[in-house]
Amino acid sequence: MKKTHLSTYNEGYAEYRIPGIICTGKNTLLAYCEGRCGGTDWGKIEIIVWRSEDPKGGERTWSEYSVLVPSSNDDTVNNANMIADGDTIHFIYHINYHKAYYMRSDDDGHTWTEPEEITYAFDAFRDKQIWGVCASGPSHGTKLSTGRLIQPIWIAYDENDPEHGHSPSKTGCIYSDDHGKTWKAGGLITDECILSGGETVCAELSNGDVMLNIRNCSGYRGVAVSHDGGETFDPAYQDTNLIDPMCSAGMTRYNGKIYLSNCEHEPGEEDVRCNLCLKASEDDGKTWTKVCQIEQRAGYSDIITDKDGKMYCFYECERPIENNSSFPQLHLTVAEIEI
Repeated sequence: MKKTHLSTYNEGYAEYRIPGIICTGKNTLLAYCEGRCGGTDWGKIEIIVWRSEDPKGGERTWSEYSVLVPSSNDDTVNNANMIADGDTIHFIYHINYHKAYYMRSDDDGHTWTEPEEITYAFDAFRDKQIWGVCASGPSHGTKLSTGRLIQPIWIAYDENDPEHGHSPSKTGCIYSDDHGKTWKAGGLITDECILSGGETVCAELSNGDVMLNIRNCSGYRGVAVSHDGGETFDPAYQDTNLIDPMCSAGMTRYNGKIYLSNCEHEPGEEDVRCNLCLKASEDDGKTWTKVCQIEQRAGYSDIITDKDGKMYCFYECERPIENNSSFPQLHLTVAEIEI
């Protein structure tokens, strides 16, 4: 397994967090994250991106990062998500967890359209759930076989801190049927068994259904399935085969299998964000097989395969010694995995 550190703690930005990765139609990998000037979810944050173009049979190399969305007036620019769509890349992000924006690239991520506000898609959830903050993903969305674009989202309202509180939260998705021109609110998961459902990943199942795999505070990954492209969802449930320490995960579909990256800690372990593993399912998420351990001390992750069939996991790796929290962030690392 080849590992490449794309960033290091306190070099450039104070902190690099919340990774996502996609593979474009030209076999370019785009790895993106939040470049944080401080050590919290709030304050001045920018979205940055690295490129790795088609190696054409050789070894992949990575560019230096570039700033995709700068922070103005010390805004928090947060929760970046991309969706690969042939020669087009769709990009959704948020400002101060209050507004959502959309950009698009038609040239493999070299240039981008001007931001368009799409908070209206999140406001459409207000008849089901009041929210004070909104966010997408994090990681990446997916294009269904029908052409529909699906982006998992979450909304939260804390009556004690309605402008900033991230819990309790509900998760769901937004979708687009017109190549990203407009976005609509899809289903929202309100089942009581999903305890403060938040950061969520998705995959299309073999029959065209959509599966959300949900971070929540039960100790396991939550699951919800839609039969209508994300507009509504069957009752959700906890997958007790997927232990999880309430941490963002990665998910992708490749060659008939669904792959998941998450921290498979054991209950009671002091360092809960640890044992980042890759798992595979050949039956649409009903059962899972461990493929490999990616890292012992790790955190948020995202996964994607390239056109050559190699898998890449972009993840938070380790932490500085002086940081005693459970949020690993010493490096953001790309692991290249043969599957």
